[in-house]
Amino acid sequence: MTKKKLFCFLLIIVFSFQGAFCDAKSAKQKNNPEIILPEVQKTLTPEEYKKIYDDLPILDINYLNNEDPDETMEYYRSIIYSPYPLIRISNVLNCRTIKLAVGEYLLKPSNYNSYDFVMFKQNGKLIGLVPVFKKQFVGRELVARKEVKKNYTKRQKRMLLVKKVLKFPFMPILKPKPFNKFAIEVSYSPAKEYMIMDFYFKDTLYKMLFKLDKPNR
Repeated sequence: MTKKKLFCFLLIIVFSFQGAFCDAKSAKQKNNPEIILPEVQKTLTPEEYKKIYDDLPILDINYLNNEDPDETMEYYRSIIYSPYPLIRISNVLNCRTIKLAVGEYLLKPSNYNSYDFVMFKQNGKLIGLVPVFKKQFVGRELVARKEVKKNYTKRQKRMLLVKKVLKFPFMPILKPKPFNKFAIEVSYSPAKEYMIMDFYFKDTLYKMLFKLDKPNR
């Protein structure tokens, strides 16, 4: 009888732990935010590209000295790097009255008077406010998956490991805030007249449409 009781007691303990594990797993899944995949981009006709472009608003928004009012000196004292992505444009991009020359730009999503747009900035100055023709919540996990991962050589990996070990005692003091996740994808119209830029930032997708300059012949 003693062995049977001991065996039954062990079975009860095992099943109790298994049930607790399943409950914890279910709770973890419920706490995870839902990932909403962006709608499948259908192939647009030339007329649809033109209609979207012509319907884009011309934003009559002016900032003092062409500076972002949210980025004060106090703001810059609180960070050690820009929280916004830096991209390089290799073609001249046009969006209604906005013309973006070839170069590097910081991108920052913003909203004013119910208009969604993306700030393109150089050297702290606003170069253009590009309207967003579609904004969609997609979730942080999807943006993290789309983010381009860095490929390190073996030597770089060893140096990063040494740096991590040396920095470990000071992590509570030196650890910076995590970078905002972002990704950028572009697609072109068949005639290469228009370009759609999908800008993923944090947990949101911002879609912009540009008209390309015709190449000189």
